[in-house]
Amino acid sequence: MKKKAKITRKIGANKGNPRLWLEGKLLLEFGWNRGDHFFPSYAAGKLTYSKTPKLRGSPERAVAGTSCRPIIDTCGAFLGATCGFNTGETVELKVSRLKIVVTPLKPSKCA
Repeated sequence: MKKKAKITRKIGANKGNPRLWLEGKLLLEFGWNRGDHFFPSYAAGKLTYSKTPKLRGSPERAVAGTSCRPIIDTCGAFLGATCGFNTGETVELKVSRLKIVVTPLKPSKCA
């Protein structure tokens, strides 16, 4: 199991709203398995998934999918309005065993 990495992904779309879809090997390599509970937090320019123990009545979410292909699917207008992520843009993921932090990819200084 890897300890941490930086990875890029593009923001997709579903029904006109921005969508971040994470699945499979990316999650498995860092110990994010189907059924694991996490708490998403949304802020300007940042989305964070933090693993949590299962707490009764708490607003956490769970990793979906199968044991071979876990999935975290986040979709909604709030991704654009709150986090500033728009369809087609590239974001950077800082992934570890306990946290996934998503931020906009900084533009290249060479561009």
